[in-house]
Amino acid sequence: MIVGMGETAQDIRFFIERYQLFEIVGYAVNREYISSTQQDGLPVYALEELEQHIDKNKVGLYVAISEFHHLNREKRRVYTELKEKGFFFPNLVSPKATILTDDIGDGNWICDFTYLDFQTRIGSNCVLRNYAYVGHYAKVGNHNFLGAKSMVGGNSTIDDQCFVGINATIFNNVHVGSKCLIGGATIVKKSMPDFSRCRVVSSTMEYTQFGEAEIEDKLLPKKNK
Repeated sequence: MIVGMGETAQDIRFFIERYQLFEIVGYAVNREYISSTQQDGLPVYALEELEQHIDKNKVGLYVAISEFHHLNREKRRVYTELKEKGFFFPNLVSPKATILTDDIGDGNWICDFTYLDFQTRIGSNCVLRNYAYVGHYAKVGNHNFLGAKSMVGGNSTIDDQCFVGINATIFNNVHVGSKCLIGGATIVKKSMPDFSRCRVVSSTMEYTQFGEAEIEDKLLPKKNK
């Protein structure tokens, strides 16, 4: 059962069906957001009444709420509330991922070509996008988002509810506190306290527009003098 009906929910459905990980039995959202009883051929249920429609011991849930909703706050809230009601959360793991650890929580989405090195520890309700790398002995807490091609060095720690952008790199032996923002293409060389942000700040990028013929000449090899 996919919890949510937005873009993230559609991504999750595509991922599950592509790799035939599970049979999807429907969507679930809060009653106030239901405008139709079906979504793309699957039934839509009210979260408030979910226990009346499924056996929570047999049907797992995935919380498909975007990480951009208040730094995973809503995803964390919904996951926690449903967990307290006794629902369970399978991990969605790409068959193309490399997993060298058994220390993984539940409700995680681990995408294509993710690499989890030996003795790593991954919490619950996390998203690890394509080509994310977590080095040996590194620890990633709960409710985190690791963007595509992000890298977490060996023996590093990321606490809970953090966002790591595309192609960001966290060096070895770095501690990132809870609710931290790490921007895309950022290099984190030192530890970050709770509620902090690291981002690239640069005004050196140059954008120039040329004519069509002129732009085609820009990659001509330079002549030796």
